[in-house]
Amino acid sequence: MTPSGTPPGIQHTRRSAMAGLLALPLAARSAEPPDRSNHELLSVRESVWRAWFGGDGKTLLAILPADFVGISAGEGPFRNRSETITESEGFAAAGNKLTDLRFSDNRIQKIGDVSVIYCGFSFTIQDKAGATSTVSGRATEVFVRSGKRWLHPGWHLDSGR
Repeated sequence: MTPSGTPPGIQHTRRSAMAGLLALPLAARSAEPPDRSNHELLSVRESVWRAWFGGDGKTLLAILPADFVGISAGEGPFRNRSETITESEGFAAAGNKLTDLRFSDNRIQKIGDVSVIYCGFSFTIQDKAGATSTVSGRATEVFVRSGKRWLHPGWHLDSGR
């Protein structure tokens, strides 16, 4: 027991808790504002996925550069830009549609004008008969800042297994 009648461990814990509470305003003031470029980047990433599922070749042409490389989850060859757009348009033309899209654990690495997003993903699609299926996995996506916009020269998806 300390002279105040409080066990030593409790006294130390109280001091630590009080110091932490007093430091909160300082920590809040020193925190940096959210990175606007990350918000913009994540928005562009989502628009690419939605464009692919929507068969929006015009949007994909604007964001995927001529030397684009796409690696899908599972087996199959790497895809170039025209193959990727053709596949996207075929998906939508067959009556398929995206009903849910989610990203998790976004981690962004910035190297000059290049940003790499590592994340988990999950999407649910519905075919023209109404049957749904959900796919999830991991993605590594590369983006390059070109002037005032982001280009998306490549992605690699896997099942996470």
